[in-house]
Amino acid sequence: MNAAVACSTCRFWEVANSIDASSFDDRPRGACRRSAPRARSDFDRIIADYLAVIARNLGQIDDEDAFSIHESEAAAESYWPVTVGDDWCGEYIAR
Repeated sequence: MNAAVACSTCRFWEVANSIDASSFDDRPRGACRRSAPRARSDFDRIIADYLAVIARNLGQIDDEDAFSIHESEAAAESYWPVTVGDDWCGEYIAR
């Protein structure tokens, strides 16, 4: 792929400095703002609940917090899709 035609050089892409790069490889991550933010789905909330159960069983959170994530503001928020800087969706527009 031509390096110039990539998310990292697209006008709709914003580097996500808050993403912990140590969890991934060293490629930059960012948010694609080409379309409106997406609302979190019920599936996202179910997965979050299961992850909370796992965390509780590993002793990282207590029982009271284990099932409260779906009631939090974080569970209802919207988000822009996170992409890697060298991805490309086909709707590229240069900066």
